[in-house]
Amino acid sequence: MGLSLTLVADGTTIDATAVQSYIEQIEYYVNEGIDVADLDSAPWVDSVHIFKPEFYGAPRPRVKAVSGETQFFRKNDSMYTAFASHYNLSRGGVVHIPGLQATLKIPEDDVRVKVLASFAAFEWGGSDVVDEAAQVVAKFYLYQNETQLAHTARRIYPSGSVPGGVDADSLLGALVARKQVCIADYLEFDKGIHSVGVRVDINPPTVTGAYVDWKHVFVLQRAFATDYNLR
Repeated sequence: MGLSLTLVADGTTIDATAVQSYIEQIEYYVNEGIDVADLDSAPWVDSVHIFKPEFYGAPRPRVKAVSGETQFFRKNDSMYTAFASHYNLSRGGVVHIPGLQATLKIPEDDVRVKVLASFAAFEWGGSDVVDEAAQVVAKFYLYQNETQLAHTARRIYPSGSVPGGVDADSLLGALVARKQVCIADYLEFDKGIHSVGVRVDINPPTVTGAYVDWKHVFVLQRAFATDYNLR
């Protein structure tokens, strides 16, 4: 059925309750209240009014629409496509994780971008002694351009699985100890080229003779999506 709203005359006082009521009525009508009888039976949409989205594949899979853009990256749980980093690689810095990065071309100011990241991470190759209260192997952060978003910090701890005589069994133990990490956030961007993605900061381990608290950080089962719609 059609939507009927009370007209507001000049000088009429409008309170918050009335405004909220109008908003709720409009939302309901637009989202689920429109009926066939509300639409003009004569042709009113022509192909010239419809702009099809553009789909792009590798190396930057994305869907570019008239009023927004969506990017999506996915890697499976195969060790052949896993990201691996030795503790010496970061050397006090952070490391970009391939498959969890996106470059955005924002067409106007104050654009709100939804960012979703999901991945599994674990340590393997260090000591079989695990003390989660004292040992943090690495921290993962979402970065907006070069700004680290501290509230997105995610931690992993030693797996307690050290390579031995049967590496397959040892690696299986590390896989069992892995953590599923999820990060979701809304970020504001102005017009221009921007980057967003997950980076890892690997802590230096304690080295005792031939043993270290941890060695390698593995990341797999990566899924990363960004999405925005212009206002």
